[in-house]
Amino acid sequence: AEELSRRTKKRFRGYTGGSRDEYIRNGFLVAEHVGKVDELREYWRERLPKFKALNSPASFTRGPLALFLRRPSGKRIAVFVFHLKSKYKGFKDRAGTSFEAQRMQAAERLRSLAIDAGKELGPDAVVLVMGDRNSPPESASSVIVSGRRTIRDFSTNKSCRLTEQLTPNCGTSEARSEKLTGLFEQRRSEAPKRYPRGSYRYKGEESIIDEIFVLPQNVAHFRRPDSTLAIGFAGKFYRGSDHKLLWAELVNPGSG
Repeated sequence: AEELSRRTKKRFRGYTGGSRDEYIRNGFLVAEHVGKVDELREYWRERLPKFKALNSPASFTRGPLALFLRRPSGKRIAVFVFHLKSKYKGFKDRAGTSFEAQRMQAAERLRSLAIDAGKELGPDAVVLVMGDRNSPPESASSVIVSGRRTIRDFSTNKSCRLTEQLTPNCGTSEARSEKLTGLFEQRRSEAPKRYPRGSYRYKGEESIIDEIFVLPQNVAHFRRPDSTLAIGFAGKFYRGSDHKLLWAELVNPGSG
């Protein structure tokens, strides 16, 4: 924050949240001119939903952090930043899912926190949920974040099961309408050939395991006059991180 302030000649503040991971925690860098920070909420102590009633309770590995911001226009924005458990040392997962089951539990709670924030701030608010899913768009945890499926769908005798590829197999059961829209997934679905790049590269193939989700009614706030989404990647792989940075810009005049 100090270095950004020095280089840009604008005042930045830094905020960090609690974590059960001794090396990684979530945080924000916020330019003071964009608005007033009303509140910062930590969720690292939150209990996660269970697959079965008798399951042991679980918590976020790296707690999500939410920043509630009030723009000079008065418009309110809630931004959640998250980092789901990675597949690193997935062989230690007793469930045999490379920790996808834990990501699914975290995804369910993360979505509910964002939806609750939208209800709290009212119909004109903007809610963003951004971070590292550590899984691709077609994974069960990603589909749960969006709300197209819920963790209850995977409980005993329910409609969905987890495949070996960690994707949901729900047979003929229809998906629900999404509660959160992934901007990068949306852009790729609209023009897959134009936007083949991703935020993470493995064995020469790029994928989108990071994402910026918004409430479906907020998508219009991120569209340019030509209807393209004002989002993109920044940086180079392995220059400070093995991921690229994701960015999104509120460009619609009605966004405040």
